[in-house]
Amino acid sequence: MEFPFLLFIFLSFVRSEPHTFRIFHTNDVHGWVNGHRKIPELNATYADYKNLLVHLNSSVNESTTILGFDSGDLTQGTGLSDATPIPGTFILETALALDLDALVIGNHELYENRVIDWLAENVGAKTDRYLGMNVKHKDTSKTLTHPYRLIPFGNAQGKNHVLVIGLLFNFAGADSQATVTDVEDTVKQDEIKRIVAENNVKLIVLLLHSPPEEDETLWVKKQMVDITKGTIPIVTLCGHDHIVFKTEETDAQATIESECYFQKLGEVQITIELDGSSTNVGAMDHKDNVDLLSTHSIPLSSSAFLIPSSTVNSFSLLHHTTSIPSFMSLAGKIESDWETEQGLALRSRIKEKEEELELSKPVGCSPHTYLGVFKMEETRTNRSLYSFYVNEIMPKMDPLANFLKERNENNGESEQRKNWRSNEVSERLHHFPNTSISSLSSHASRVSNKASLPTKVYSTNSASLRSHLFEGEVYRDEVFSIEPFSNTFCAIEKVGLDEMRALLDWEGELDGVGRNDGHQETAKEAFGGEQAWNDITGVSECLPASLLSSVKARLARLCVEQLAGGEKEREQERRRVIRQAERQVRKCEQERGIERAANASPLRPLLSNRIVKFNDTFKLTSFTLPPKGKESPKEKAHLFTIVTNSYDAPRLTSVLNRIAEEMGQPVSSPKFSFVCSTIATRTVFEQYLRLHMKCNRPKAGVVWAVAGSITGVTILVVIVLVVVVVTRRKREDEKRWKTTAVNELFNEPDVKYQQLGNSVR
Repeated sequence: MEFPFLLFIFLSFVRSEPHTFRIFHTNDVHGWVNGHRKIPELNATYADYKNLLVHLNSSVNESTTILGFDSGDLTQGTGLSDATPIPGTFILETALALDLDALVIGNHELYENRVIDWLAENVGAKTDRYLGMNVKHKDTSKTLTHPYRLIPFGNAQGKNHVLVIGLLFNFAGADSQATVTDVEDTVKQDEIKRIVAENNVKLIVLLLHSPPEEDETLWVKKQMVDITKGTIPIVTLCGHDHIVFKTEETDAQATIESECYFQKLGEVQITIELDGSSTNVGAMDHKDNVDLLSTHSIPLSSSAFLIPSSTVNSFSLLHHTTSIPSFMSLAGKIESDWETEQGLALRSRIKEKEEELELSKPVGCSPHTYLGVFKMEETRTNRSLYSFYVNEIMPKMDPLANFLKERNENNGESEQRKNWRSNEVSERLHHFPNTSISSLSSHASRVSNKASLPTKVYSTNSASLRSHLFEGEVYRDEVFSIEPFSNTFCAIEKVGLDEMRALLDWEGELDGVGRNDGHQETAKEAFGGEQAWNDITGVSECLPASLLSSVKARLARLCVEQLAGGEKEREQERRRVIRQAERQVRKCEQERGIERAANASPLRPLLSNRIVKFNDTFKLTSFTLPPKGKESPKEKAHLFTIVTNSYDAPRLTSVLNRIAEEMGQPVSSPKFSFVCSTIATRTVFEQYLRLHMKCNRPKAGVVWAVAGSITGVTILVVIVLVVVVVTRRKREDEKRWKTTAVNELFNEPDVKYQQLGNSVR
């Protein structure tokens, strides 16, 4: 009887108490660290977030751990982010001041070499909290990101750890100073097993800049489950597609994404039992031990791993509105004790930077709220910012009028044309500075006769405008929120009527590789065709003919089905098919010694294209083309100039050249090219506000006159009211006296009646 009791006491003593994690999460903040001045319900700033974290950390015990994470894309979205000399630096410094436990790099941090170099020097080299296992600096001596971070917790003297792994989706658009390796080629199971086993990892956090249902996300989650055999809970924190998402896949797995622009604060609460048990996950294949985690190299020690186990007691996933009352409620605080020393310091830094950059300076007044949401039903209304942009702002400002005029007057080769010849652009086109447009005519040419065809057509893509234009006073910061990118204006000239008609009806890949009319043979061609496959080095010898035919047939079928509906599911399946074939090609190439750059992908052209309808992806100036076959000679000879931004210009040019090729233009000599000026799209937008959306403020003399009139009328009204009140009271007193007197007389002898009668007469 005594032995079982002692055993129970012993087991109770060695069994650890449950440990609770409160994990807070943001993603795609895009510079919105100072709240939303036009949306009072979203008034919390990063200073308030700092207050929240300080209060929570000061009130927990050793059985609770507070963790904070960000899933990338901190930059490009507000003036605090993009008005600084090197875009994004202040936002990144502000995010680091939160003392989050880890941040992952996003694609928006990789568009410019100057930002990449600044990150390597000021972030990657100074903190191990900035993650990105598959993102490295081109200069291997510089540390841009770290692959993972181990966070100790509890009172076990660093024995237990949380493993945080940071990954960016397979991004192909990074500037030249950064390299992004595909996720599938980065994550090595044996390395992760070793890290988990040797550091007693009790919880794994996948910090991803990748959508929850993207292939990369699903693939890496499966790898983690295979590694841990389901014995360690896995929390996946996602970003990139700006959605509210939460799901608990199993008792030990959960995934969350927390919208964007600091509008939601995600929270994952998880309680686990630290029972000290472990699971054997098998032997390691030494020949595959490629150390991709070079900055955290772990020597080989054994051929088998004992993975620690954790039992999940509870899981909950929440999204909180980023308002000060919401944050106070989370911290259990009231207004009088909300501010902390750290929060006040951060609030002061944000305010000083805002004043330094003049972001609260008014630039105009909007009579209406224009919605910056690209939906076809919205863009057809007069409250769409996209329609307002291409039908009103751009034609009225005509930003390239002087530039194109100068180019034509100089026989088509101005100095700017020489400097910005499209075929010689070696760097990304959104590096150009924001130059003044004082030389532009504010009353430039505009289509006044709607029956005639416009000479200039203005275009922008479905993600170029990132915020609404709210009614009322518009501040400089809002201009950056609407147009955060450093795009400039470009022109594609001499587009014929037939080519413009084909462009408007165009369906095909986003980059213009092909065209799709919904037929199976055309669908095959849209995904590369025979020639495209054969042109890829190594494919013919590394991709079996049977697999090649299978892949192409499946792609053709998916293409047709995608046009009929279910685009999202078909797109995901198409990407899986291509990646499956791509991995086989890579493996074959490695076996045969065929070298390929880290970022190169034999099937990447197929992977990057999406079947789209042009009008669902771009917005053009509204105009009507004459029916085909009924054009007048003048209309048939009409030429258009498409004015767009430097991001869209290469894509539109590619599409137009493909169209020209289908119309008989030789492939060897592309018909269309684009030319770009140094005029920034954001500058033109701000100038329009200053010129055409002025605030109607009355002059000082008028203000005083109105104020004096109001004061005089007010005094007169008060006097009249006083007179009325005094007169009314006097009458009421007199009436009351007479009533009292009559009542008294009716109660006296007859003599008094006689006296009353005499007085009345």
